[in-house]
Amino acid sequence: MRTSPRRQNWKAEVVAPPKKQLPSSAGSGGKSKAALAGLTAVVVKQLKDPKVRKQVIDQGLAIAALAQTWRGERRQDADPNRSNPLTGRFGQGKLERRVEHLQASVAELTTSRPALTEALEPVSTTLGEIDSALGIAGGLPFAKRKKAHLQIDQALDRLEQTIFEASMPKSI
Repeated sequence: MRTSPRRQNWKAEVVAPPKKQLPSSAGSGGKSKAALAGLTAVVVKQLKDPKVRKQVIDQGLAIAALAQTWRGERRQDADPNRSNPLTGRFGQGKLERRVEHLQASVAELTTSRPALTEALEPVSTTLGEIDSALGIAGGLPFAKRKKAHLQIDQALDRLEQTIFEASMPKSI
């Protein structure tokens, strides 16, 4: 209950909250209230029966167990980066993924085209250096990490272009 001060003597007076009315359909407020009261009486009567109560409790426990099982299965199947769907698309995760893809591309090119091994050696060395710089950047404060990520991103762009140019046939 709310209290409101009286202006005459500044004492608190208890004010009753406004009564809430159930919405009625087409002016049949009394009928719907009576139907609701009748349904409530039936539910209360049914819940007094110990067999019904046991069934309701058993069903509730079964539903809770199914929900826990489902949640556990989702947790097992979940990707560790699932907590944030943007992880791996931006920032540190994106750059780490780019480095991994470039390392895989260099390894594939050196095995499939041995003539490129010597040309891609500096690229492999640079990728190793960028990978270690990326590890250091991950521990920096946000503003410094962002600047480091921009530099790493630009270096990866140059490396990608170098790898692409090296892999293109010279006869075209």
